[in-house]
Amino acid sequence: PHVLPFATSRSLQQATGNTFPLLPTDSAQGAFLTQYVADSLGLARIAFFYLDSEHGVGVREGLVPEAERMGVELLASVPFTYVEDPQVIVDAALLGGRPDGVVVAGYPATAGPVMRALWRRLPETPVVGSDGLASNPLALRRSVGPDRGPLHLASFWRFETSKSCSEGFPGWLG
Repeated sequence: PHVLPFATSRSLQQATGNTFPLLPTDSAQGAFLTQYVADSLGLARIAFFYLDSEHGVGVREGLVPEAERMGVELLASVPFTYVEDPQVIVDAALLGGRPDGVVVAGYPATAGPVMRALWRRLPETPVVGSDGLASNPLALRRSVGPDRGPLHLASFWRFETSKSCSEGFPGWLG
């Protein structure tokens, strides 16, 4: 048997009967992110940007149907990669209308520039980030830059459980 303490890929569901992930899948996280933006933040219209990867696509597979189920209007669902100009991606997505908030699934090096481009256009727009963004708070801070808008990070796991780490986390983002 394979016990996977930190694996969240939705493909693990297709693995043999000997694979046991201990965490919810990325698609479960996508559903949770939708519930968070609707129930906790009260947002009715969102845009979704996701890294075109196993993680981002997995989050999308949970977010899109949950948004439909909850009546959250999804103005744009936009994949991105490491090579595109993030301002072009954001500007094209905003042609669909102004979102109340944005969900981003990715990692600091790739999603940070997308968030920076978004906040250039809509500085006060709240961004809710997947656990991939929480994986390296210092890299996220560098990637996003100094002009940040409201940011909420959701994580189903914590690799560091010391009290000093969790208490210091908000300060890492400035």
